[in-house]
Amino acid sequence: MIRLIAGNVVHCGVKAHQEQYLDKNDLRDNTTYKIVIDAQGDLTTIGAAAINASTPDKPVLVYFAISAECQGMGYGKAAMILLLKMYDGLSLKVNPNNVHAVRLYAGLGFVFLNDPDQNGEVTGVRKST
Repeated sequence: MIRLIAGNVVHCGVKAHQEQYLDKNDLRDNTTYKIVIDAQGDLTTIGAAAINASTPDKPVLVYFAISAECQGMGYGKAAMILLLKMYDGLSLKVNPNNVHAVRLYAGLGFVFLNDPDQNGEVTGVRKST
């Protein structure tokens, strides 16, 4: 079972360049979560997520990563489903060249609205149901 645990996300099992992103970016204004596998109480951290909910009706996923050895197993999708249940109206930014992330988000109902911004990212929002 996948769980989200609020708190510090340093050393969350992601790649070194992703850890560096977490170290250099100020996430104090965001709610951060460790993504863990809960195997009968034995918790293994496999990733992290950060949500900026400073505008309550417009939460934004500002960081999401699953450790390389756990990718492709459905853990990212399970974690995103939990986040979507917690944050109504969640939007995100993603590099359109990150094919795996785009596929994950599109499969969860996100559509991408614009050409890449100065950081090379596009905005994703969920389709209305």
